[in-house]
Parts: sequence; structure tokens; C-alpha cells
Amino acid sequence: MKLDIGSGGHNHQKPLEEWTHQDGTPGDHVEIVCDWRTIPLETESVDEMHFGDVIEHIPVWSLDETLGEWNRLLKMGGVFHGSMPNIDRVMKDYAAGRLIFQDAVNALYGWADSPFQQHYMTYTKTTLSEMMVKHGFMIDSFSGSPGPEDRPWWLVFRGRKTARVSWREYGN
Repeated sequence: MKLDIGSGGHNHQKPLEEWTHQDGTPGDHVEIVCDWRTIPLETESVDEMHFGDVIEHIPVWSLDETLGEWNRLLKMGGVFHGSMPNIDRVMKDYAAGRLIFQDAVNALYGWADSPFQQHYMTYTKTTLSEMMVKHGFMIDSFSGSPGPEDRPWWLVFRGRKTARVSWREYGN
């Protein structure tokens, strides 16, 4: 099973074909509508996860529970990939005049068009990697991150589940 987390109507990306789509709000292509902390799938039933432009939207107070749930779902050695703003590049590019103020604000805090667009946290390569290790995941690559010519302040990452980490009891 391939699971696309956060793929609803507020996500402006094209839905991944041949994937199961999850979101907190209904949408034309969303098969599973639920909170990220309680996705109704079997433990270790997911081979591959995509969470594009999602991690920054997880409230800090529910980060352990949310990533614990994603850990529960992904098979050992299963792969994940996604993208998110890179706070390091946003701040450097804004300070150097390569990024206008509004784009910097949107990258750091999200767009103000719905509650789902609020960013609770942004990360660097180092802080994202450390946070993912804490939750049983290893980022193997940031090689898909755009270069200076195309939204350089975006991180694109790929990794795998390396450990079972439970933030609540789920029978493992």
C-alpha cells in the first residue's frame, strides 16, 4: 500500500495516482478522512508514504503522537518522501534580498486562506533529520531539493523507517 498523507483540497499538488489518499477534510480523491494521529489502517500495512508539505503543519504539541502513528503504519524498512520549507534557506535568502517579504512569511508561517495552511514549525536539514530519527525514521537524501533557480528554500527529502517507536500502546 502507498499512502499519501495530507492530500486533500487545501493541497495544491496533483494527487498521486495509484495511491490511497488521506486528509482531515473530504475531497474528490480522498479515500480516508481522519486526523493524522489516528489513521484507521493496520499496523505496518503501508509500504511507502508521501507527506508533501505536511510536516510543518503538525502542531508541536501533537508531533510525537502524529509521527508515532506514521511509524506504526509504515513497514520496517518502508520508504517515505516529502517536502517542506527550509527555514535556513528562507532566512538567508530573505536577508540577501533574494526572497521578498511575503514569500518569506508564507514559507515560515503558511498561507492565511484556511486553518489547514498554518505552519507550526519549520526545519533545517539538520533539525528535520534529528526529529525524524527520534521517531524511528532516517532521512537518506535531500537530493531532490530544488536548486537556486527554482524555489531554493524548499527541502525535498527521502528516507526509510529504521525503528519501531511507540508514543502510545498499539500492540507492538
